[in-house]
Amino acid sequence: MSTTPPQAVTAKPKKPFYKRAWFIVLAVIVLVIVVATATKGGGDKKTENAAKPEPAAAASETASAAKDEGKDKTGKIGQPLTVGKTEFTVNAVNVSKDAGENEYMKETANGQFIILDVTVKNNENESLSVADDFFKLKLGDKEYSASTNASVALAADKSEFLYKQINPGNSATGKIAFDVPDDVAADLGKLSVQVQTGLFGTEKGLISLAQ
Repeated sequence: MSTTPPQAVTAKPKKPFYKRAWFIVLAVIVLVIVVATATKGGGDKKTENAAKPEPAAAASETASAAKDEGKDKTGKIGQPLTVGKTEFTVNAVNVSKDAGENEYMKETANGQFIILDVTVKNNENESLSVADDFFKLKLGDKEYSASTNASVALAADKSEFLYKQINPGNSATGKIAFDVPDDVAADLGKLSVQVQTGLFGTEKGLISLAQ
């Protein structure tokens, strides 16, 4: 009687881990998270870039502001002109051969005195001392300095003006005189007075004497 030999049992091969259902599901979840994070990050970066001003535009605005600061402010007779934190007003202009009525202090011009009646208001936080070099008479490229002696002679007639301490918020009115040639004094419309303030007169403005 013949016997049939027992057949060998072959083990069923296992699937690779990357083909298993749990791995596929996990991979899909990770992929979704990565895509979502990348999309959000890109949006933030885009918004940040949009918020930043263009370098060229920022440079243009800076240059424009600097140009405006470099320009002298201008005004006219009777109109207050603010330079820095100091307000200047030329109230009136007169031409005279002599300055002052006090016979001991009266000054006579080589040509003619152009006499400015001016008001200075101090809007600073500290007191301000008015000096004659706050004012320069301008005719084109020519510049005329104030006559200190004539201005002092004019101040003797009324209240003291030059080198007077003006407290914050207060103002003072006085006269400044310029000794100029006759032909210059004859045409006030071509003249302007330069006013200045700040350390070393760094802040300036122009007031036309044309009426």
